[in-house]
Amino acid sequence: MLVGIDLGYGQIKVVSDKQKVKFPSVVGTPSAIELSDGSQLGKYQPINDITINYQGKRYYVGQKAINETTNARLTLKADKTDAETNIIKYLAGLALVGAHGETMVVTGLPVYEYNLQKDKLAKSLTGSFNFSFYNQNNGQNVSLDVAKCQVIPQAAAAYYNAILNTTGQIKDMALAAARVAVVDIGYRTTDVVTMEGGKYDSNRSFTIWTGMGKVHQEVMRYLQREYQLSYKLADMDVIVRQGYIDIHGGRRPIDNFIRAALEPVAQEIIEGVIAGLEDFRKLSGGLLLAGGGASLMEPYFTSEFGDAVQTLPDCEFANAVGNYCYGILVTNRG
Repeated sequence: MLVGIDLGYGQIKVVSDKQKVKFPSVVGTPSAIELSDGSQLGKYQPINDITINYQGKRYYVGQKAINETTNARLTLKADKTDAETNIIKYLAGLALVGAHGETMVVTGLPVYEYNLQKDKLAKSLTGSFNFSFYNQNNGQNVSLDVAKCQVIPQAAAAYYNAILNTTGQIKDMALAAARVAVVDIGYRTTDVVTMEGGKYDSNRSFTIWTGMGKVHQEVMRYLQREYQLSYKLADMDVIVRQGYIDIHGGRRPIDNFIRAALEPVAQEIIEGVIAGLEDFRKLSGGLLLAGGGASLMEPYFTSEFGDAVQTLPDCEFANAVGNYCYGILVTNRG
C-alpha cells in the first residue's frame, strides 16, 4: 500500500488510493481523570475521535486531544525525530486511511532541513509498528511494516501534484517543461522551490522562517486582549478560517483583525520570495501557491505578482497528494 503524508505543524494531511483525511497536528496524554470511561464514545465525528495506544502509553490525537486533555499541544520542534508525539500523529494518519501490512510512505521536510534530516526522518518512520487504534466506537490492533519511506522537499511535492495525475502520468506537459517556483505557505515555515523541466533546483530553493503560526499567535493575543477569551493555539486554525467567534450567545466577525494579522506576515513572505528568486519574471511557469495559508495569502501575492500567481486547487492537500503522486511515479519506474 502507498500513502502520501504531510506531517504539518498545524494539520496532518494523509492520502491513499481510497481517501484523504486531515486532523489537527496535536497530541495529548490523558491523565487518570481524563481517561474516557466510554461515555464520550460517539460524541465526535470519527476524524475527531482518535486514540492510540503505543508502547504502553495512551494518546489522544487531533481534536480529541484539544477537547479532552489539558496538555494538548502543537509541537514546533524543527527536528521531527526529536518529538515523541510525531510518531503518534504518523501512526494515526496511516491507520485512518486503512494502511496495513507492507506499506510505502512518501513525506516531506522544509527545504532548509531536507538535506540535514531526510535520512534521519526516513529511518524513524521505517520499520514495524504495532499499536492499538480507536476511532469513535471502533477499536483495532494494527500491525504495519513500513518497508520504505521516501522523504522529498516540501513544496516539491505540491509541484508533483500540479503536473502528475494519481496514476503517476504527466497531466500538464507545459507546466512540467516550464521553469516554475512553488511557494508552500505552511504553519512554521514557508518553503520556496524552483523546478525546471521536472527537476528540483536546490540552488534556487529556500525556506522563509515564517508562516501561518505567526498569524494564529497574533489572533490569539487579540482575543485575549479584546474579549478576555483564552484559547489554545491549536484552536486558531478553525477560528481564522471561519472568520468569527461565538460569544455571549451570538456570533461576532473578526475578519478585519484577521486581515490586519495576515498582512505583515504576507508582506514578509513576499519580500523573502523576491529576495530569494531575484527575478521572478524569468519563471516561465509563474508562481504556484500551495499549503494551508495559500488561499488566505493569495490576494497579497496577486497584488504583487499579478497573473503570474496560480493557487493550486485544494491547496491545503497539495503536498500530501503530491507525495502520493510522486510515490506512484517512482513505483512505476521500478
